[in-house]
Amino acid sequence: MDTLFCLAAATTLLFVKGQSYDDLDRLEKQLFPNYSSTWRPVRNHSHVTNISIQFTISSLVSMDILNEQIVNKVILSLSWYDQFLVWNSSEYGGTEKITPRRGTVWEPMLLVPNAIQQWDMAADATASLSVGSTGLVILSLGGPLKTSFPVDMRKFPFDTQTISISLYPVQYDENEVVFSVSQDYGIPDSLRSHGEWTIKSSSFEAVMSGDYCGVEFRMTIQRKPIFYILSIILPISLLSFLNMVVFAVPAESGEKLSFSLTTMLSLAVYMSFVSQIIPNKSVPLSFMAVYLASVLCLSALAILATVFVLRLYHKPETETPPFWMTQILCVNRAASEAKVTYRDVSAKLDVVFGVMFGLLATLAVGTQVYVMQ
Repeated sequence: MDTLFCLAAATTLLFVKGQSYDDLDRLEKQLFPNYSSTWRPVRNHSHVTNISIQFTISSLVSMDILNEQIVNKVILSLSWYDQFLVWNSSEYGGTEKITPRRGTVWEPMLLVPNAIQQWDMAADATASLSVGSTGLVILSLGGPLKTSFPVDMRKFPFDTQTISISLYPVQYDENEVVFSVSQDYGIPDSLRSHGEWTIKSSSFEAVMSGDYCGVEFRMTIQRKPIFYILSIILPISLLSFLNMVVFAVPAESGEKLSFSLTTMLSLAVYMSFVSQIIPNKSVPLSFMAVYLASVLCLSALAILATVFVLRLYHKPETETPPFWMTQILCVNRAASEAKVTYRDVSAKLDVVFGVMFGLLATLAVGTQVYVMQ
């Protein structure tokens, strides 16, 4: 019963379209016996073949910042006129369009200069090819495309990256093949709502490279920084202010130096974490790397200052600090007969170093915020 229904439906469609297998067979014999897919489909080779291109990025598959690579799933549609594939549809049962096999019709070979793995268009199993009675050929392709792009991490994690994909014809210069841009390029909503990146702008335009006419898709994306603010910037800023807190720890507790060392080791751990995210490039240098290095240097200076304070604290009480030291630090006793000791000097130094490292930590954070604007 189902078979009879399908046959009836097929018969109805053939009747409605007015075409049959014989019509298609006659059309094929007319178009392709002397057709060559090697040469451009123009009768006069001084004429230019104009190819219209539609380009769409359907999804961002992966983005490798360290290796400066990105994989996008792209959809590409090319259309041009083939002067040898024209027929009168009324002579062939109203046939307006045919879908020949790939390789039987001339197709432009495309080159992506920044592609890491060239897109093999001929091996694309998802490609579709159609030819209209007016000679309009439409080739639709789709698949993952892996390209390289220059990474600018100066303002990480508030950075923006520019990704470009260029397409040029192989073997044909501007006097033979010219690409024209269709305005129907697009960015789907699924890509606009990406979890880590947001699209700031995109463009698709014709470009020239020497004697070759191509097209270039350019997209500027900006990182969403909230994750890195909470996991990197905020903890490092808090650790930098702990360099000030160490001078509030009493020297007699015996934990003053270990507190400083723990703070420095924590910063070293964060530096190793950030180095796994940022490419190993000296130009341009990331401001985050400079900030981490400055905070680590402050932590090292805080350790030296702590050692100096402890050294003074544990001096014998019989020794008297120099007069110039007590005058500079404004160390004095309320009672004139009381003697100033090194413990008094170390206590004053705790206050001085605490204020100084607090100001330096504030300056480092403020400078980091300023340069990232």
